[in-house]
Amino acid sequence: MEGKIKILFIDDHEGLRDGMAFFLQHKNPAFQFYGAKDLQRAVMLLKSHGDIDIALVDLSVDDEDGESGFLYVDELRKIKPEIKIIIYTVFGDPSHIEKALKKDVQGFLTKELGVDEIVRAIVCVSEGNVYFCKEAQKILSAILQKKDKIGDGTGGFCEDEVLAEKDLEIARNIAFKNYNSLSQKEQEIFVLLAKNKSVGEIAAVLGKSEKTVLNQRTSIYQKMGVKERYGLVAAAKLLGVR
Repeated sequence: MEGKIKILFIDDHEGLRDGMAFFLQHKNPAFQFYGAKDLQRAVMLLKSHGDIDIALVDLSVDDEDGESGFLYVDELRKIKPEIKIIIYTVFGDPSHIEKALKKDVQGFLTKELGVDEIVRAIVCVSEGNVYFCKEAQKILSAILQKKDKIGDGTGGFCEDEVLAEKDLEIARNIAFKNYNSLSQKEQEIFVLLAKNKSVGEIAAVLGKSEKTVLNQRTSIYQKMGVKERYGLVAAAKLLGVR
């Protein structure tokens, strides 16, 4: 079992859950799944297998409105506070995504995603990083934009709203985790980008080609969950690295 990534997979649709676990394990033999259809089974498995690394949690495990899964997150963390949580759900709307972000989860995936992306997400989270699907990234970007009052009203946020302190702390925590997922070289470029340096200026400062800087900028945007420079600048302000 050396090198295994042990995953507690909570979903009350047992056939679909076990089928997905089979496909995921086929793609990455390092995965080892423990299936649970309810809280009692999930708690028992987590207590008896203390080396479980990740919990993959369906939000609709006990109901149809996608709320019960959030209770599971709280209960799992009572047993193992450091467990990494990935939400796996049919719900990709702003309301559910915002609630998940406020739970400080390490991942948010919708069930429409392909197997390959889910595999990447699990590996990413197992390495200490965070992974949010595109829908969740949009909401995170909206939170960051709202900090500077430059949001466009998407994702349920209004341009003239004042960012609540709780939301600010959530955004800061997520930005910090994303920043830590950057390599040392990417962190250097992140700081220069946050200072509004051009690609050419960054290439000259670091002695790199512009193509290399552009490639690393793309990677930084993906890891930070932003699409443009203003989102990165907002994240940098939250982190205090400008």
